Amino acid sequence: MPEMRARALRLLLSAFAGLCCGIFLSSYIFSPEENCHRTESPAPFPPDLRSNDPGILRADAVHQAQPSRRVPADDAPAVAHPRPAHVQRRDEGGVDGPVHAADPANVKRDFSKTNMDVKADAKERQLRLGERPVTVTEELGLHKTLYVGVVTARKYLKTRATAINNTWGRLVPKVEFFAPGADSPEGRDLPVVSMDGVDDAYPPQKKVFSMLKYMHDKMLDQYNWFLRSDDDLFLRPEELMAFLQTLDPQKAVYMGQPGIGFKRDRERLKLDDGEVYCMGGTGVFYSRSALKRVRPYLDECLEQVMSYHEDVEVGRCVSRKAGLQCTWNYQLGKLLYYDITEKLFRGKDIPSDPKTRKMMTTALTLHPVKDPPMYYRLQKFYTELRMTNIKKSLEDLRVQRKALLKYLPSSSLPEFQSYWPDIIPPPYRPKSRFDVIPWEYFTTTTIYQNVEQMPAIGVGGSNRIDVDSAIQTSKAIFSQLYSGQVVKAFHLQNGYRRLDPTRGVEYMMDVSGQLGNGTTMRERLNFLRPFGDVEMLSQVHSNPYAHINIIVTLSGVADRFRQFLTNYEKTCLSPEAAQGTRLIVVIFSDTDAGYQEVVSTLEGLRKKYRQAEIRTVRQTGNFSRAKGLDAGAMTVPEKELMFFVDADLDFSEDFLQRCRKITARGEQAYFPVVFMLFNPDIVYAGKPVPKQVTISRDTGHWASYAFGMVCVYRKDYDSVGGFDLSIKGWGAEDVKLYEKFVASPSVRTFRSVDPGLIHRFHSKSCNPNLSKDQFRMCIGALAEGYASKTQLALLYLKGKN
Repeated sequence: MPEMRARALRLLLSAFAGLCCGIFLSSYIFSPEENCHRTESPAPFPPDLRSNDPGILRADAVHQAQPSRRVPADDAPAVAHPRPAHVQRRDEGGVDGPVHAADPANVKRDFSKTNMDVKADAKERQLRLGERPVTVTEELGLHKTLYVGVVTARKYLKTRATAINNTWGRLVPKVEFFAPGADSPEGRDLPVVSMDGVDDAYPPQKKVFSMLKYMHDKMLDQYNWFLRSDDDLFLRPEELMAFLQTLDPQKAVYMGQPGIGFKRDRERLKLDDGEVYCMGGTGVFYSRSALKRVRPYLDECLEQVMSYHEDVEVGRCVSRKAGLQCTWNYQLGKLLYYDITEKLFRGKDIPSDPKTRKMMTTALTLHPVKDPPMYYRLQKFYTELRMTNIKKSLEDLRVQRKALLKYLPSSSLPEFQSYWPDIIPPPYRPKSRFDVIPWEYFTTTTIYQNVEQMPAIGVGGSNRIDVDSAIQTSKAIFSQLYSGQVVKAFHLQNGYRRLDPTRGVEYMMDVSGQLGNGTTMRERLNFLRPFGDVEMLSQVHSNPYAHINIIVTLSGVADRFRQFLTNYEKTCLSPEAAQGTRLIVVIFSDTDAGYQEVVSTLEGLRKKYRQAEIRTVRQTGNFSRAKGLDAGAMTVPEKELMFFVDADLDFSEDFLQRCRKITARGEQAYFPVVFMLFNPDIVYAGKPVPKQVTISRDTGHWASYAFGMVCVYRKDYDSVGGFDLSIKGWGAEDVKLYEKFVASPSVRTFRSVDPGLIHRFHSKSCNPNLSKDQFRMCIGALAEGYASKTQLALLYLKGKN
């Protein structure tokens, strides 16, 4: 029993001593001189202590992860524990805050240590305390690829700097703009370094030297490469970083477009024959090692500048003090392209010649780019180039995948035996005979369609582009089937195509080709041009509240014009109708009586509706629709919207809203296709004509040959030259105006059927004195608008019987 009591007492004293030691040591930071160490495995890092950036450890999180410190009582003796002067407790500031040491004599900061040294000590301390790093990057001390410092001025922040930030600046790990005494402009998210104490004068020697010091002091421990850039430099971030990752940042590299300067400048600056500096225009690159080597001499070099050329002065400093020469090789002359806009662009858009395109696909930086819009055009060009390369890579993967199928057993992985690639959906499966998607048959000259109105059309325009592309694709596939042999005398025998709305345009083509050995082979090829991803397109800047000037011409008060006014009153003047219209009536009359008859009719509307805006324009001589509409257009301000209309047309309130939304000043004109009603005497055969017309093949047809109804802004009408006023009589003036807008480089045409435009039937005759083309068009319109073919056939058979 006494032995058991003694053993229990020894265990109790040992446990108590261990507890006291733990309390004592938990109050202070462990140092190498202390004899007590942790023996347990470190606990995993709590997930709530991570920052938003998975590669960054929050300072407060580190503080919370440390062992809790018990504060001794007021009467407890203070015990000092020795530790390195530069290692401090996290709550005393250390690398994360100011020093609040209880005894300045015992705690001193070693100001000779760099930021990297302090962080290395912090890592060592982290290991001693058993704290686990959050990421592999943190544990291995890896760095990001590239930091870009852009030398600019306050006056360029809203133009060039903003353009850079909106284009390639968003694709690099970090970019900052160095503009002395400036802040980010209001409404622009620009990372600006104001550089206090540095003026904005040119040349920017002090600005560039200060920027290099900033890069070293603030960014050296985060990045491998540092680029000094001007604000007129365009670079390709993905390709540039891929190139830099092939180089070793631990080597002292001073890289750029090499320059030797003029002989007189070299003599004045006392440059040796072998000294080469990096010209600043195309960008100057420094590895971490090079920047670290030159940093101690930057202030001294700045005091010894001898010229206005900051790139020469920096190069002289790097050469004389750090012992580094600018890279001197042929490759960088191609990668860092100089003087591109002056020699090739000349302020215009990107050239399309093959030589320039080849240069642009090779270059990593382009200089100088003075025009901010050019940054966006270049970014668009390189984005499309990247998309093309990705698409090609995808095609290569498809070929590789297909080549692997023959090595798979027929019973294994049946999903890989699928005929259609995984990323392309299967063809549409009809649910009934009415859902079957028909094929079009085509040759090199003709497309045959299952359409009643145009069963065969010539291959031209967009169809020519599509057919030629399909033939070239089939020729390439044909050559691949025969191991890439040269194909001679290639012929299309049968071509089929159809649009599958679930996946794209499908082609089936019977082709023949003569191979190099003289053998003629025939193949049936089936391929697909798939849809791409859905992308938002730029919208026209229309005004949905625009005031519409409705312009109509007439030569007297007829029943058709009275019907027009009834529809106008209902659509534009009644209390429940939309507002914002003005009616301009152009009257052809050689007599005062005829003119006053129309005016008195319009006066009744003015009295009934005080808000009505109605104007009249008088014209004399023979009726000319082109001349009348042009006279009405001349009364409209250039910034207002016009609608050219005929007196026998009914338009709806919905159409007026579409007219406003589709038409955009300086961008787009609207040429709607109207629905022309057939002769009601034939359609309804003596039955009452319904008030609400139903659009169907029995009641009318879409007048695809007519272009007379137009929504256009006055300024755009003038920009194309307006109507051809030399045209006399009926027809052709609308076609000529439409062709002018099609040829316009600035204003697009929007052509679509519009159910809100109904053309009332009226009898007409064609004047034999019209020109040959006008008479042919008149007869065609007369025949199309009388009745459907079925109705005419029934009428003929009824009369025959």
